[in-house]
Amino acid sequence: MPSRRAFLMTGLSTLAVLGRCHSAVAQSTGQITAARVLEVPAALGQEPVVMSCVTVSADGQFLATGGDDYLVRIWRLAVGQVIQTLRGHTDWVRGVAWHPSAPQVASVGDDRSLRIWNPTTNDELHAIDLRQPMFALGYTPDGHALIVAGFDDVIRVFDASTYQLIRELNAASSDVRALAISPDGTRLAVGSRGGRIRLWSLPEFAVVADIDAHRQRIRAVSFSPDGQQLASGGEDRQLRLWSSVNGAAIVTLPDRPGKIMSLAWVGPDWLAAGASDNTIRLWQRAQRAEVLELTGHTGSVTSLVWSPAQQTLISGSFDTSVRLWNLDREGMLKLARQPEQVR
Repeated sequence: MPSRRAFLMTGLSTLAVLGRCHSAVAQSTGQITAARVLEVPAALGQEPVVMSCVTVSADGQFLATGGDDYLVRIWRLAVGQVIQTLRGHTDWVRGVAWHPSAPQVASVGDDRSLRIWNPTTNDELHAIDLRQPMFALGYTPDGHALIVAGFDDVIRVFDASTYQLIRELNAASSDVRALAISPDGTRLAVGSRGGRIRLWSLPEFAVVADIDAHRQRIRAVSFSPDGQQLASGGEDRQLRLWSSVNGAAIVTLPDRPGKIMSLAWVGPDWLAAGASDNTIRLWQRAQRAEVLELTGHTGSVTSLVWSPAQQTLISGSFDTSVRLWNLDREGMLKLARQPEQVR
């Protein structure tokens, strides 16, 4: 394995066993632990795999993960097992995306390539050399376009059926690590190293706003399920909400102990933020308050995805694990009515 990842493994001596289950029990401090922990067993003489990106199929039955061993893995979530291993990348896989309606997974990474896979047959459908390391990508909700961002200031838009480049956008700043498309398909947002967010309207790709959002690199952006708000977080440890209509500031939540590395909306009411302090914190949108802390990771939480079909939040981490958190709406509402239990 590459020596550059050695620092990620320091102090990770208490990793969970593959597929081990825990009961998700709320603590008096407003904490819960994962319902399940998934890991890839390390090959003989190799270190465990860092899970840098996760995505889930629309039906919630399958998970795709990418990491520092250059592989994309397809998991069947019901049994917590890898059912396909997609080989082709030659460097760290930084981003994965699942097509909303077709048997198609896309991945990008440090090898400067975009690769399209059939996760059912294990076939690589297409590979494109993008000449720059790539970090983030996403399909539009209608499945017509695939949008990719990376180290330069160019946002590339591909036809998801023909894999042809159909448009290039200027991101206003380079080193784009964060990309999000609104659930209704009318907005695109990217966040870059300089702390700026550029917001476009879709499908015309007209710039709506440039937002000087953070003092340092932006690591995550995420649209609310109704598409009306955009959340952003990054290395300045701030979590901020913006209007997706015009980019106006809505609220800045209190600084957190760690850098914000990942974001995901958990239904319409809660926002999950994964951080470099190894925790995931949930915020209630209406009260603008932290209501829950998810503990158990022992490394930065670099990826989050919510599966509405399974009512499950899925997290990937530098601690080499993927964790599944059962967050049913009834239980969340009960916790939200008990602010005295929240740290």
